[in-house]
Amino acid sequence: MKIIWASFLFFATLASGACAKDDTTIQTKEELPPEILDLISTTEKINSEKIHILSESIFTWKQGYIFGVEIDDKPKICLIYTFVNNKLEAPFSYAPCDFYGPPATNLRQGETNPDLIYKTNIASPIHGVGVNHLVAFAFDENKETYCESKSLALWYQSGNQKNPAHLNDFICPGK
Repeated sequence: MKIIWASFLFFATLASGACAKDDTTIQTKEELPPEILDLISTTEKINSEKIHILSESIFTWKQGYIFGVEIDDKPKICLIYTFVNNKLEAPFSYAPCDFYGPPATNLRQGETNPDLIYKTNIASPIHGVGVNHLVAFAFDENKETYCESKSLALWYQSGNQKNPAHLNDFICPGK
């Protein structure tokens, strides 16, 4: 009887955890709402057919979206947009540029939402060639949004993740 009761409690706990949903949990989406695409087209003053959402790059949570976009133009433009509280912002915009696939995700110790790391190749005016560049975003629990962090990008680029990242340079949407 104790085994049956323990099994019931175990499955009841699992079921209640599966039904509970935290609104700050990050989820992926296949497509953006059409109104966001229209807003990008209007903001960039470009035909929507030239806008390409980076595959597997749409992340959403209670208050917004973050996603990568390539715009077919001369030269090609890479943007990382946030859409938070009905406001569209591009914390990263560079041309000429290429994304190296979808963003990597990494859950640092003690965090509840993953970091998003976009790998790009951007033109360097100093070197005259493309250089690898990381753009990193971490979720700010207090502001309930993703914020860009150059120090986090450098932390990932260094390859030394044994020491904790020191994040003191968040650039958050609407700030």
